[in-house]
Amino acid sequence: MDLESGSYPLDMQAKTVANNVMNYSGNHPCPTCGIIMNPIVAMYSKGMCPSCYNNFAAKRLKDRMT
Repeated sequence: MDLESGSYPLDMQAKTVANNVMNYSGNHPCPTCGIIMNPIVAMYSKGMCPSCYNNFAAKRLKDRMT
C-alpha cells in the first residue's frame, strides 16, 4: 500500500528497515531482551547484550557466593 506520492507509510518503512537489519547475517538479537547487537558485541558477551550479560554475571556471582 503506497501513498499518493509513491512512498510507503512510516510504519511500513520502519518494518522494512527492521526486517533488513534482522536478515543481515552479522547482527543477532539478544535472547533476553531482543535488542539487535552487532557481531562484535554478540561474540564477546556470550550472545547477550551488555546489560543482560552484566545481570547474568551478577546473578551467577551471587549464586556462587551463597
